[in-house]
Amino acid sequence: MLCKYSFDQATELKELIVEIRQSMSALKNLQPKASSNYAFRLKSKLELIRWYWLIRHLVRLPPKKKIAEAAELLPAFDGGAQAFAHPRQREEASFNAKKIIDLLA
Repeated sequence: MLCKYSFDQATELKELIVEIRQSMSALKNLQPKASSNYAFRLKSKLELIRWYWLIRHLVRLPPKKKIAEAAELLPAFDGGAQAFAHPRQREEASFNAKKIIDLLA
């Protein structure tokens, strides 16, 4: 029963990762989407999954450290399109978006 719950949470985490990667791809192309507290959602899903080291192979998830690192970078995107008005900010956001995509691959 507990394993089923963790497996379900891992599946939801995978769906969230796909959603984040799509959002970051759009941002990388300077078409920002709204990021609805992705960092919090990633961290909370990670905490709910027992035996992550085993389940991650079944669901094909990235290592826990990479997800945590991506969650640390995500709050920078909470400002929406207005936060990237300056060209340097857009360049930095594009770089961070690519890094998040790579971490969550």
